[in-house]
Amino acid sequence: MTALTSGTPMEFFNRARDFGSRKGRIQPDDPVTLAEDWGLPPRVWHEEWTQASGGETQRAMVAIAIALKPDILLLDEPTSYCNLNCNYYCSWANVREGLWMK
Repeated sequence: MTALTSGTPMEFFNRARDFGSRKGRIQPDDPVTLAEDWGLPPRVWHEEWTQASGGETQRAMVAIAIALKPDILLLDEPTSYCNLNCNYYCSWANVREGLWMK
């Protein structure tokens, strides 16, 4: 399996968090805590992307996106590989964070 990016989900989050255009922006949330509500085991954050299932990868990416507190977040089928419980919790997190389309 080819990974979207090299490294681990946590390394990807750290690179995105420290990206130059984020300078001076609000401090991000912890994606690990956010994704735990969706049943993503904490071990996934420190394993290579290729070790994660499709659903685990999607939950990690959605958690990273929400944790970075973007002004706008466009998602196309963000939970298509996730089970029903994950779909519910991811959707609720988007609504709670004010990221759902109004």
